[in-house]
Amino acid sequence: MGRDASGWDSIAGTRLWIQPGERIFWRGEPDSGVIFGPEDVILIPFSILWGGFAIFWEVGVTMQGWSVGTLWGVPFVLIGLYLIFGRFVYKHVNRRHTRYAITDRRVVVARKAGREVQSALLSQPSQVKRRRDGRHATLTWQLPGSQPPRRWPFGSSSTPFGLGSMDSGWPMGTQSSQGGLGFYDIVDPDAALRAIGAVGMQGGEMVTFPRP
Repeated sequence: MGRDASGWDSIAGTRLWIQPGERIFWRGEPDSGVIFGPEDVILIPFSILWGGFAIFWEVGVTMQGWSVGTLWGVPFVLIGLYLIFGRFVYKHVNRRHTRYAITDRRVVVARKAGREVQSALLSQPSQVKRRRDGRHATLTWQLPGSQPPRRWPFGSSSTPFGLGSMDSGWPMGTQSSQGGLGFYDIVDPDAALRAIGAVGMQGGEMVTFPRP
């Protein structure tokens, strides 16, 4: 059954990334209400230590009078404040503008109204992590030719302390930089997994675009 996608979900920018004739078997988005992730077990104590020390340093130096040391400490204070508060705001806003799709060809992650799109050939996810609530799960795929993230003593991503995690809220921890693709904290992940298994069977949602 055909569907006109010209007005479908303007936030996702569907017209910019869905290919003509591509069948959508599942579509969803990350739950923007879920703020904390597994990486925060390390990131929160680390950010408090970083931010607390930076603020303590800045206050101490400033009390002795303005100097080069005062200016030198400002970036560290700003980074600390971002780690403590800002990254959660960034993560929330980023999730609100992120959409996921499973088609008969690909798994797709679209951001920024479809201007930033990453996709991979359809396959079973390399990892499925379910939350304790039983409602949310994260599905991740390792892209062909990419190296698995390096394992650090204090972080399971390509950077220590989990800062490179693809969903940590750290701007440099993007999926492309990690060589992976993920559907983070989706509701009813079993529906997405069933959609992957359904490809090749009758069904799906044919998306068509009107002629210009």
